[in-house]
Amino acid sequence: MTLGANSLLLSIDTAFLAKVARQYGLPHISPADIRAALEREGYDVVETYAAVIRETPDSLDEREVGEKHNLFEKRRYALELAGATVIASPSCKMEYGYKQSDDQRLVVKSLSFCLRVRPRFLCLVAGDRDYIPLVEELRAEGIRTILLSYESFRSGDLTRLSWRVREIADFIELPRVRSENAQTRDHDAERLAGSLFPERGE
Repeated sequence: MTLGANSLLLSIDTAFLAKVARQYGLPHISPADIRAALEREGYDVVETYAAVIRETPDSLDEREVGEKHNLFEKRRYALELAGATVIASPSCKMEYGYKQSDDQRLVVKSLSFCLRVRPRFLCLVAGDRDYIPLVEELRAEGIRTILLSYESFRSGDLTRLSWRVREIADFIELPRVRSENAQTRDHDAERLAGSLFPERGE
C-alpha cells in the first residue's frame, strides 16, 4: 500500500486524554474531534488507535465482575463509534495496587503499524516517558511524531524527541474560560473514583 505525503497514524492514550478533559471541566474529549482537526490541517488519518484500561475486579463476585465488564464495553463502544480501533489493556493486580498495560500495548501496536504500513507521521496523544522508545525508534525510521499533549502532564524528554508539539486545547479549540469553582476542583477531580477513564496506576 502506497501512502501519501501527509499519511498519519493517530494513537491515543485514553487515560491521559481523560485527565486533560478534567482540566477543562469536560466529560470527555472525542477522538473524532482530534481526527477532524488533523484532517482540517491536511493530514490523511489512515488509522486511529485508542488504548483502554480493562479494570480487574477485586473479587469474583458476579455483580462486581459484571460491572467491570459492562464499564469496559461502554468505553469500547463509545470509542468505536468515534472511529477508533480499541486496544484492550488489562490491568494486573499487584500487592500495592494495580499495574496498567495500556501504554505498553499502545507502543507495541503503534510501532508495529508504522513499520508495516509506513505512514509519514504519528500523532501521539500522550505525555509520559513510557512513549520515548516508540518516538526514538520511529525517528530512526524517518517517521515524524506530532505530540498532542498538555504542558503540565508532559515529559520534557518526550517533548524534546518529538518532531512537533501541540497543545490539545489550542489544536481542537477546547473552551479556555473555566469557572473559579471548576479550577479549585482540579485536585479533587484527580481523585474521583469510578470515572469513565480512571488514571493509570504508578
